[in-house]
Amino acid sequence: MGASHVRGFVAEGANVVVADVLEQEGWTLASELGDHPNFYRLDVTSERGWAATLAAAEDIFGPVSVLVNSAGIVRFGSIAETEPAAWRQVIDINLTGMYLGIRAVLPSMRKAGGGAIVNISSKIRTRTPAFKKPKTGAPAKPNFKGWATRHPNLKITRGLAFAHAKNLLALRSVAHPATARPTPKAGPALRAS
Repeated sequence: MGASHVRGFVAEGANVVVADVLEQEGWTLASELGDHPNFYRLDVTSERGWAATLAAAEDIFGPVSVLVNSAGIVRFGSIAETEPAAWRQVIDINLTGMYLGIRAVLPSMRKAGGGAIVNISSKIRTRTPAFKKPKTGAPAKPNFKGWATRHPNLKITRGLAFAHAKNLLALRSVAHPATARPTPKAGPALRAS
């Protein structure tokens, strides 16, 4: 999904930084799109990683005016089946990564005179009737970990939008349909003005 955001920004002529833990995919995407995007390896759970990626983006393009937080993972299973390490991984990537990205980019956006932050969320239903798969009727594994990060994403985004409206920052949370892919897709895309 992050790749589609990058392609859209590049199609509009934007300077883009592709940032992801998936190095091969990130380099491939950046190279196929020509001179506009640059790739940097970024673990969204690393404050140092965010600082280094933002510094690189500013060095190349100047202040950053758009951040798309699209890093996220899904893990299916009940509470009883989920180890604490798996729970923390979902929270760290889906929420802490979003928080660290916003925290890192705000000073750059102030330098740019404003900007936009888009936090990608999940459209996972908060109540799935009887947890049945729609096509087969077979029991589905609940995704309580997705639910646990969807609503905080929305609340954080709304709170920040209210708090930073005077700074000419636009914040939005965009929900996408849930996917069954348990691996991370393309991460955040940074755009410099």
